[in-house]
Amino acid sequence: MKILSLQSPHIIKFEKEDMTTKISHQMYTENKLGIDMPVNHAVLILMSEKSEDGRFKLPIDGQALFGKESVVAISQVKTQMGSCSQLAENLFSKLKALHLQLKNIAELKGIFDKYEERYKKLDFMGHRNLFSDILQSNKIDWIKDISDEYNIKSLTKAFYNFIMDRNKYTHGELMLYYPSRQTIIEYEDFEKNREVAIVNAEIITSYTATYYELNKLIDKIEAARQKNIQ
Repeated sequence: MKILSLQSPHIIKFEKEDMTTKISHQMYTENKLGIDMPVNHAVLILMSEKSEDGRFKLPIDGQALFGKESVVAISQVKTQMGSCSQLAENLFSKLKALHLQLKNIAELKGIFDKYEERYKKLDFMGHRNLFSDILQSNKIDWIKDISDEYNIKSLTKAFYNFIMDRNKYTHGELMLYYPSRQTIIEYEDFEKNREVAIVNAEIITSYTATYYELNKLIDKIEAARQKNIQ
């Protein structure tokens, strides 16, 4: 039985006495569609050193904050995050197409009826919830045969986190964390509270791996549908 586990951005827990400041700096421009677009490089600084009067001192190290290595690190993760959003949109599109076909199966009518009034307005999470209901219902043998290959609890949780992380990658601001020099993302959680989390190549790789597993599952169900529904 396959267990899915998605590694999400690691939230940084700041202490009450921690003081941070964010600096944004326009490093250069990129030509997109014939237009020079400014590229901002943001840094979140954790200040620890104080002056004699007790005020926090802002570390001044331009090369460490805005040097070539920092810019490259941010750019690489930014590109990877953009790919995550594209993968998520592709999965959303395939899931909607699958549901459109499954909607015509009589045994699943009761499940789809629960979503009928808002079906056309379902977002990605709404379709994920519908998909979970279908998998857990065990109403269709050929779907159950496929879903039994997975630990359903881990699958539905990974799918939920996949969508939540997609939202972070799509709407969050990528920054450099100083002095640790880690790449971080700042975003609003579902309660509109500010969160800051570490995101790196390992986390992005986990997101991509989860996409492939979810995409493979949807493909298996669609292939089984075509085989069993004449």
